[in-house]
Amino acid sequence: MRGMKLVFDTCIEYMDYVKARKSRAKEITEELEKMGEIKIELKNERLWEESIKTEYDAKLQKIATKWAKAMELLMARGFDLEEIAGEALDICDPYDGLTGYAESYLVSLLSQCWQYGDNLRLWYNKNHGGYVGKGIANPAKMIIG
Repeated sequence: MRGMKLVFDTCIEYMDYVKARKSRAKEITEELEKMGEIKIELKNERLWEESIKTEYDAKLQKIATKWAKAMELLMARGFDLEEIAGEALDICDPYDGLTGYAESYLVSLLSQCWQYGDNLRLWYNKNHGGYVGKGIANPAKMIIG
């Protein structure tokens, strides 16, 4: 799962985790599908609307909306954003079809516009090399050595 390091002592623990994750993903996906047009808690609606300049931007905003709503649903069930951000993105992008650029664009957009965006930015940066500055960690950064 993206952004999360997991350790299991036994295969049974791992299988239980996978089973629970698949079950939760199915529930969240079904809830998202039932919602039709999804609305999320925005802190900057003007910037959100202005972010759509191309068809590609519109597609990414749709994924960002679905990701944010999945996180909102899981947080409403008592999970912390840091626990479920990677899993929620897996739900929205199950085939790992997002490039590093697209993923960082989603985080940047949500960090500026979504109510919980700053927490998402901190989670993302922590899981991409531990970057602690302002802005978004560069997922294309390579360490050679």
